[in-house]
Amino acid sequence: MYCKNCGFENKDSAKYCENCGVNLNFHSNFNKNYTTQPHNSNSSNNNILIICITLIIILLIVTGAFLYISNNNSSNNNVVSSNDNGNLNNKVSADNSANSNSEVSSTSTPLKIISGSFTTGSLPAKTYITVYVGEKHAGEQVKIRVFYYHGSNQLNAGNIVPLTVESSGYFTMRTANELSSYPDYAEITLYEGNGNIVDTKNVNMNPTSGTQSF
Repeated sequence: MYCKNCGFENKDSAKYCENCGVNLNFHSNFNKNYTTQPHNSNSSNNNILIICITLIIILLIVTGAFLYISNNNSSNNNVVSSNDNGNLNNKVSADNSANSNSEVSSTSTPLKIISGSFTTGSLPAKTYITVYVGEKHAGEQVKIRVFYYHGSNQLNAGNIVPLTVESSGYFTMRTANELSSYPDYAEITLYEGNGNIVDTKNVNMNPTSGTQSF
């Protein structure tokens, strides 16, 4: 048996240490009682409490994360739905606008010079111009101005004359005065009834009598 005080090895039957005299039985009983004494219950209770608190914290974190993800998904779905509705409304508006523009285009034809002809008799003679703008403009008020030239010489004053488009889509205007020369060039300007220019046309002419188309 070793002495707990000085470490000297004694006989197993010895009651006192032969080296330092310490009661060997006292140390043996003390150690035995100490080692066989039950553990403190407070320590076990503290461990259980810590484990419970840890589990509760983990549960709260998982629940919060789940709720956060769910809210985000709901918000994203609402945004997508809103965008889809907006795109649908925009598409409907665009389609309606396109249909409206198509209707306007199909029912209104711009006023312009489509074709026509000049007629001049034996000199001195007045020159007639006949202009075709289309049957859709029948009954509309228009205005026209024509300058006639022979070479560099201007042959007429070029007055603006108001006229009404006939049911056939044509209207005719003659020069105010007889021309002394056959025109070889004409400048035509077409106006709406309110005076806005809608079309112009320059025509090279044969300086002869008769009718010629353009």
